[in-house]
Amino acid sequence: MAASLIRCDRCEKKRLTMRLQRFTIAVLSFVFFGLSAIGQSPEENKKVISRYLLDIINNRKLELLGEVFPEKFVRHDLNDSTDHWMTVADQHKRLSDLFQAFPDLYYTISDMIAEGDKVVVRAVWHGTQKNTFMKTESSGNRINYLSEIIFYRLEKGKIVERWTQLDLDGLFKKMKGEKENDRK
Repeated sequence: MAASLIRCDRCEKKRLTMRLQRFTIAVLSFVFFGLSAIGQSPEENKKVISRYLLDIINNRKLELLGEVFPEKFVRHDLNDSTDHWMTVADQHKRLSDLFQAFPDLYYTISDMIAEGDKVVVRAVWHGTQKNTFMKTESSGNRINYLSEIIFYRLEKGKIVERWTQLDLDGLFKKMKGEKENDRK
């Protein structure tokens, strides 16, 4: 009888150990997977991108770039298949140069889709070329509709990667005053 009590006591310890292990795994899973996603729901990621395009860019609040970008991030340009590590200061300079060429530039968002840590935007930018841009002298021409597709990947509420496909052909034609083919 004493032997069976010892076996039952061992069985009970084993059951408690297994329950504790399961509980520990559940807690750790929540911490690593659940808490890491807090602040990063697709809807919250869309808010970060909307803020970047519609508030920071459209309102020229470049001092706020550090709120939506980490100190270093990756920019993938799909037009020429290049990848660049950028800093907030680099992004500030790029946007300042863009605003120098197109002082009245602004974005509108046509579509925005988010899933997980990624957000894709079909955006349109508008502006009047007043200074040289991409080695093209100022024409004074108005760019009323320039399509851009941008993919963003976010971590902890900041843009860590961005892929851009800009209609460069349409941009150069508009800057030079050429008519684009009619869209049907």
